[in-house]
Amino acid sequence: MSVVWYKVLVPIDFCNKVIQARDATVDAEVSNIEGLLEELTDLHNSWKAMWNEAKLVASNLDIEVNLYRGRGKAAGAKCKRFHDDGDATADTDLSEQNEADESPEGDYFRKSVFYVLLDNVIGGLTVRFKAAKNISEKLSFLWKYLTISAEEMELKSRSLADKYPAGIRHDLVMEMRHLPTVHCSNFGQNQLSPLQLLNSLTEYRLEGLSLNVSISLRILLTIPTTVASAERSFSKPRLIKKFF
Repeated sequence: MSVVWYKVLVPIDFCNKVIQARDATVDAEVSNIEGLLEELTDLHNSWKAMWNEAKLVASNLDIEVNLYRGRGKAAGAKCKRFHDDGDATADTDLSEQNEADESPEGDYFRKSVFYVLLDNVIGGLTVRFKAAKNISEKLSFLWKYLTISAEEMELKSRSLADKYPAGIRHDLVMEMRHLPTVHCSNFGQNQLSPLQLLNSLTEYRLEGLSLNVSISLRILLTIPTTVASAERSFSKPRLIKKFF
């Protein structure tokens, strides 16, 4: 289990540190979590390599490799099935060897521990990814106005103003309509990040002309990209490193 958790937690820890080091906003969080999900999905499909590595580590540490079936399973109960388990109508029989000549205990561990663990981690990250992506898609027009159509920009501007009527007025539509021209004339032709755009508007004293844009950018930039509940789990890789 130490090898499994190490392989799972290290990429999560690395992704978290990248997001923190960049002082990342939601758009950067989306791209980093997307890459993390791809890495964990590859890990989900690499059971054989993971198992061989675990046996090698155990051998080097003179640890005997023994897997045990879970206790308390009701008679006749079916194991949770996965996409690569074959015919879903057949009951799982732990007394039979699988196609990969895997022991019954190894087969049980793969299906009931390894896949369940990875599915839960990937599922939790997917929820976070979808939430961050939804926010990013709604607010991305604030800094991607050079690459989207005027119709899409106006539609999203009105939608944002309707969502936050207490802080953002519908003047945002007019401000966004003129922002591409202001950008090209003062900031160059390259797209800026949300923080760079807000700093540029402040530096060039254009906040008064783009008041609602500035407020919208501040709303975006104050959305947290990491949470304390996730931080507490990132100390586990250090414990595993000390064990080895």
